[in-house]
Amino acid sequence: MPRKNGFVTLGEIKRNTDLQDLPVVIFSTSSNLEMVKRVFRDAAHYYIAKPVAFLQLKKVLYEALILTTQKSHPMSLQENFMITGDSITIPDPT
Repeated sequence: MPRKNGFVTLGEIKRNTDLQDLPVVIFSTSSNLEMVKRVFRDAAHYYIAKPVAFLQLKKVLYEALILTTQKSHPMSLQENFMITGDSITIPDPT
């Protein structure tokens, strides 16, 4: 992000009353545990470390969509915070 980082953006989203119900999924190149913990404390709903393989990218995005479009998308627990896509099978569109 050219002018501000994700921490600043997350803070702005969380302070905006019009966006309080918006599920926030952080999508980052970093899998640094301290950064992940900070984003969890700052009240993001989920965290995705950008995968290298395209199939894994599709899986994490699909999982994020499933999790955030449920009727109620409660804040995740710390142990479920990172979306990995490992438990997801993408349906065949045919």
